[in-house]
Amino acid sequence: MNRSQKLIFNFLIGLLVVNCLVIVTKNIVRRERPTQILTDYSFPSQHSANAFYVAAYLAAWPLLKKKQNRQTRRYLVIGLYLCAVAVGYSRLYLNVHYFSDVVAGGIMGLVLAKYFFKTA
Repeated sequence: MNRSQKLIFNFLIGLLVVNCLVIVTKNIVRRERPTQILTDYSFPSQHSANAFYVAAYLAAWPLLKKKQNRQTRRYLVIGLYLCAVAVGYSRLYLNVHYFSDVVAGGIMGLVLAKYFFKTA
């Protein structure tokens, strides 16, 4: 398996792990949502975990570093993280998560992205 294939494989496995870890954590913590619109548990935010995982993993992607100049890369990375923050904000705006749910999900996504990228 070459480096690119390993990065893609680790990205997908990491995404699976993020989702499984969020589900397990939700069932351990069992925190109710701010509103009863959704019936599953709130902590941590799965949307935020996934968004920050994808943003962090793609921001570190070697292809992103090779194809663009520094300024273009900087804008792409900022754009990735702004999208992740927008996802987190949307969870608060829709009143389906508490702030701590979004932060915990984001941290979980960032940490796991770093781990799975380093092991690729």
